[in-house]
Amino acid sequence: MRLAIAVANAIALLSLPSAAMAAGKPRLVGAYAYTVFSPCQARIGTLKDGDGDLTSLNGYFGEIYHEIGTATFSAGTLSIAGSRVSGALAIIDGVGKKMSAPTATSMSVPFSNTASTITVDGETWPAVYGSIDDSNVAHFMSFLNRDGANCATTGTFVRRK
Repeated sequence: MRLAIAVANAIALLSLPSAAMAAGKPRLVGAYAYTVFSPCQARIGTLKDGDGDLTSLNGYFGEIYHEIGTATFSAGTLSIAGSRVSGALAIIDGVGKKMSAPTATSMSVPFSNTASTITVDGETWPAVYGSIDDSNVAHFMSFLNRDGANCATTGTFVRRK
């Protein structure tokens, strides 16, 4: 259900008419509140005895992190300061990393963007922009990325006034 709502919102943003979008890439400037979410799929195998009975599980129990904070876009630099929680996607019989307490996170890296992408520290991801004002400043941006074979990251940035 949440996925359907997210897709519907992204489609609605893509269909918004905008003279600023037609004029070129939207600008990201100033302070934005952000949230980033990244789950990684678990890969769990089984071990069975000679009778075919399950004796144990092994593998990777997945990983999940969620981060919130403030992002500042200025002169080709993205600076963030926020808090993150992380842990295993699955915990089986007490095995797997429990969800962490919130920990501070920060970074300052180069960024650039086009009308349909954002590049952060050399990695380019599909992006959607919305609420673009007369100065071509996007007040909303959302991105999606596949990290490796088993992880996906999504993020949403909303301009603060």
